Amino acid sequence: MSASRFQSNLIFDFDAIKAQEQLPPNYTFQGKQNTSAVKQSRPPTRMPKIVSGPPKTLCLPHLLALDDISAALIVRQESPWDTYLPAITYDIAVALRKYQRQDAKRLIDRFGRLEHANILCVRECYIDGDFMFALGDDLPLTLAHIVSCAGLYPTEVQLGSILSQTLDGAWYLATSSLTHQSFSCCKILLGLDGIVKIACWDYCVDCTPGQAEAAYLAALPSITMRLMQKYEKEEGVAGVDYLRRWPVDSDAVGFLSATATTVSIRSLKEQPLVAAKHRPASDLVVLARTILLSSQVPCTYES
Repeated sequence: MSASRFQSNLIFDFDAIKAQEQLPPNYTFQGKQNTSAVKQSRPPTRMPKIVSGPPKTLCLPHLLALDDISAALIVRQESPWDTYLPAITYDIAVALRKYQRQDAKRLIDRFGRLEHANILCVRECYIDGDFMFALGDDLPLTLAHIVSCAGLYPTEVQLGSILSQTLDGAWYLATSSLTHQSFSCCKILLGLDGIVKIACWDYCVDCTPGQAEAAYLAALPSITMRLMQKYEKEEGVAGVDYLRRWPVDSDAVGFLSATATTVSIRSLKEQPLVAAKHRPASDLVVLARTILLSSQVPCTYES
């Protein structure tokens, strides 16, 4: 599926949300602001958009012909720009993503039914005109940032933490009968807290669990090689060239070799590299912050 199915992502600012603490208890914000970057659309001299009582203009499930939507997912029949204002526009990672309305039913159905620690979470959707907007977790980095940072390589422990979380997310999608058609480093997000999440659900298609698992396994050698040495070898070959960094008897090379022969994600998760207990906050926070300081992401600031 072409990337034109969605448009750029937005960063939001939480400064305005502090005003909520000073409001009467019976006031709540119309929009859920759970990302690290939206500007409030109202000028500083005016109150943020608030609503007294239960949320209004909700797009109830029957309006989208859905049988069931998770109670945690809010769908509003309004423009997100009534609450938020574009601040920074860029093409990598996710905050507020724009889709064609024709895809709304399919995507909202998935947003409401699927939830996993290593899958991008969407809690709020907006239906406005010909478009649907999804407000998701704000993870500012992707694994492609690691690949693009010259001279920066994850340690074996960090590599294990990244891949163990990626496998958990892929296994969840596979058992949910969903294949990600663009499963690659640029579609896997990395948060500053070290959490890894698979994103871009609009690239997922329905299939059997077996077909989905095979697709994820086929993509893993490329992802692993790019993380280890920033490029992949000739098609069909799983290996690394710099053996001083990755010795042949290392757990990382053992995992990479297993990706070329394994027949299941479950067996791959038994590899020593990912079988060890990993703590994302401890293993990846320093790496994520280093990448953030080292990366150059083209963006446009809208004042």
